[in-house]
Amino acid sequence: MRIGLEILERGEPLVRRHDAADLIAIRDGALSFDELLSTAARLEQDLHRAAARATLRGDVDHEQLDPARGRAGAGGVRVNLRLLAAKYALGMLASDDLPGNATDLLVAGVDSPSFACLAGSARCDSYAERRELFEAGLKECGVVMPGRLDAAHKLKIHFAEEVAQERLDPAKGAAKIVDLYYAVYELLPPSEKYAGESFDIGSLLGLYYSLDDLASDDPRYRDVGSQIVSECRRIAEPGTV
Repeated sequence: MRIGLEILERGEPLVRRHDAADLIAIRDGALSFDELLSTAARLEQDLHRAAARATLRGDVDHEQLDPARGRAGAGGVRVNLRLLAAKYALGMLASDDLPGNATDLLVAGVDSPSFACLAGSARCDSYAERRELFEAGLKECGVVMPGRLDAAHKLKIHFAEEVAQERLDPAKGAAKIVDLYYAVYELLPPSEKYAGESFDIGSLLGLYYSLDDLASDDPRYRDVGSQIVSECRRIAEPGTV
């Protein structure tokens, strides 16, 4: 509610929060139930007054949303949360990036006390404290932390979709998927014939490494890129994993 009030009054949330310690204390039960209700009632009154004065537009300009941050609406936020959880499970989110991730989620409409605290986290805050807040925020949003292998499969499909829909360069997308394969290599069963088969990227792996022998202006490079796009479309299809 405090974040909503700031957006109505200032047009943006406060990232470096002066009340971070206060929010953590509230999360940990510093207020009684009656005190919490009273505080919420006061904030609700402030929100109504601020909304009456606000100059913000009354709806969302969906075309202005960054497609890399998830699609418009609650479903898009849910997709974004699950992708962040997958990256976190694989160690792909740096500690210094977590407050920024939390801020993006708050702006997108996620309601989480822990993410609000994390958004105000300073650089001096410990990595362990940031991890605790991020994991608590995911739980508050009903997002289950995936295992490493499940996380890799989710991100593989996501990157394949990005390539298939021409939002990600084929070579760069293939590189991201190949990196995922090696990140969970020890968790995969042995491939029966070709490398990458156990991660369902046998053909993609071969195409990716074939680019090493081609210059970017070689016509064959573009042909391989088109084959990568086709393979990513196959991977991105539901039920292929």
